[in-house]
Amino acid sequence: MAGSEAQADLAARTRENLSGYPNVTVHTGDGAQFDPMACDAMLINAGVTHPHPFWLGRMREGGRLVLRAALGGTHGTSGPTLTGPEGAELAVNPFGVVVILIPAPSAG
Repeated sequence: MAGSEAQADLAARTRENLSGYPNVTVHTGDGAQFDPMACDAMLINAGVTHPHPFWLGRMREGGRLVLRAALGGTHGTSGPTLTGPEGAELAVNPFGVVVILIPAPSAG
């Protein structure tokens, strides 16, 4: 598991708190610039207006990308929306959360 935290003091505290887990690394810096390599799941806890193409490119087939929408933007007919991959309009739940499912290849 990999994480990224922009604030150095919080990143250091997180590293310390998770030091007993050898499979966890914490990066200090801009999460949009951090390369976690291929992922089955990704949680972006910063408010965003759209999924970063880099994040989508790192998701494995069948993976899940969970985003927190910056709700000050566009509102569609049924509530707030995010602009998704290829311009698709993604509905945002009342808590400002969007889940993007990365399709697995179809069998057959």
